[in-house]
Amino acid sequence: MSDGPHGGGCPGRYPPIERYAFLADSHTAALAAPDGAIEWLCAPRFDAPSVFTSLLDRDRGGAFRLAVEGAAEPERRYLEGTLVLETRFRSPSGSLSVLDFLSLEAAGRHGRGEVDPHHVLVRLLRCDHGSVRVRAAIDARPDYGRTRARWRPEAGLFRTDAPDTTLWVSSDRKLEVGEDGLVAGFALEAGEAAAFSLRYAGEPVRPIDPHVAERLLDVTASSWRAWSERCHYQGIGAELVRRSALALKGLVFHPSGALIAAPTTSLPEEIGGERNWEYRFTWLRVADAAGAVPARL
Repeated sequence: MSDGPHGGGCPGRYPPIERYAFLADSHTAALAAPDGAIEWLCAPRFDAPSVFTSLLDRDRGGAFRLAVEGAAEPERRYLEGTLVLETRFRSPSGSLSVLDFLSLEAAGRHGRGEVDPHHVLVRLLRCDHGSVRVRAAIDARPDYGRTRARWRPEAGLFRTDAPDTTLWVSSDRKLEVGEDGLVAGFALEAGEAAAFSLRYAGEPVRPIDPHVAERLLDVTASSWRAWSERCHYQGIGAELVRRSALALKGLVFHPSGALIAAPTTSLPEEIGGERNWEYRFTWLRVADAAGAVPARL
C-alpha cells in the first residue's frame, strides 16, 4: 500500500478518520468518506479480505464513488434512530439525496430485537429538485487491493469472484465495464430516482430498482428504530447515548455476539508511525473494560 491517511507523506489526500460515516449489518461494516464514496468494506464478514480499501490507499485501494456534476462537498446525516446515511449533493442545476445502508431486517427472536442481514449494500439516489448529472464508478479491488475485479454480465447483473465471496452488482441504470471498474453516467430530473446494489454473500435474489430499494430502506430503517427505541434513557445527552448504542450494536458480530474494537485495520496510530494494529478482532481487555456491555447488544 502507498502512504495512507495516518501513515505517510500525503496526509492531505486523506480525510481524518472521524469524518467517515459508519454503516453496519451485524456481520460487516462499510465506511463512507465525506465526498460520498464507500472507501472501506470487508465482505462478507468484519474479518474477511477487503473489497474497497481507498481508506488506506487512494491509488490502489478501490472505492464505490458517486459524483454530481458541479456539486461541492455534500451534507450528511443519519436518519434518526438508524445507521442509514443520507448524503445531499447540491449543484447549480439541482440537488440529489443518496440513502446508503447495509440492508437488514428485525429478527425478533427471544425479544432481543436482533437483526438479520441481507448481505447487500444499497445506494438509493433521489433527485429532490431541478436536474443533476451523476457519475457512478464501482472499482472493487479485492484482497486488500492485490487484485482488480473482473466483472462479467450474468442474469441481468454483473458478477466477479473475490476471496471468500462472490460480488454481484445491479442497477436500474446502464452499467459498463471501464477503466474505473463498472461505470454509469446519467441524468435525473426532480422526482426521479436510481438505485445500485452490491451483494456480498449468497445468491442475488433479483435486480435492484428504486421500488425494491425503497422497500429495503423501509425495512432497514424500521428495524434499526425498533432496536434503538429499546433505549429509554432520557437524561443528559440522551441522543448521543442512543447514537453511541447504535454504533456499538453495529460493531457486534451477530453469530458470536463478540464486540470488535473497530471495523478497520492497518491505520497507524500517528502519521509516519509504525504502530499499525489489526482492530477487527475482539480485544478481551477492551471488552472487559466495557463491563456493562452485554454479550449481545
